[in-house]
Amino acid sequence: MVASLIPSPSDPMLQRLSDLRETACLPPEAYATLANCLSKNNITRLSQRIRAWATCHRLCSGSDKLNLIIAPDPFFQASPEDQQRMIKEYRASLDRPSQSMSSPTQKSDKDGADGQQFERLPVQPQIYDCLVHAHRGHASSVAVMMEIRRMNISSITWPMAEMFVSLCPLCNVANKGGSGLGNAKGSATASR
Repeated sequence: MVASLIPSPSDPMLQRLSDLRETACLPPEAYATLANCLSKNNITRLSQRIRAWATCHRLCSGSDKLNLIIAPDPFFQASPEDQQRMIKEYRASLDRPSQSMSSPTQKSDKDGADGQQFERLPVQPQIYDCLVHAHRGHASSVAVMMEIRRMNISSITWPMAEMFVSLCPLCNVANKGGSGLGNAKGSATASR
């Protein structure tokens, strides 16, 4: 009876999941390959599924020096020429050498403005780091998604945030009415 509940390898649902796994969160090697192909404007060596996914999401290289994949904000609309100009400005702002703290920096009004139109695609191990940072205040999944959006990170979905928040040990203790966040902080300061 239990064996009938286990899907067979030819099950269409399992096939769709493996298709999704190829694009849902890229491991470092696949991310680097995609970033290199995008920086060279040559995605022909990628699988058909990855090419279609990259084209559909309008992925592009975000740096000439680093493996960084960016996507235009889903609500951002611009002509292809304007978009290419903004991508070049984004790359230049990211790739320019950092200035020393002692020298005065002059920022134009445009610095940082164009970066808001692009979202960064995280590498698979970075997804956890992004969720940890977004949940640092132990707020709800709504607040986590708002922080992810504020940080311009793409491909982190509502179910990911919901699962992360539901598995947070501190939030679970607080929700059960135990020694919640306030008591945990209070006991840490009382022991000093």
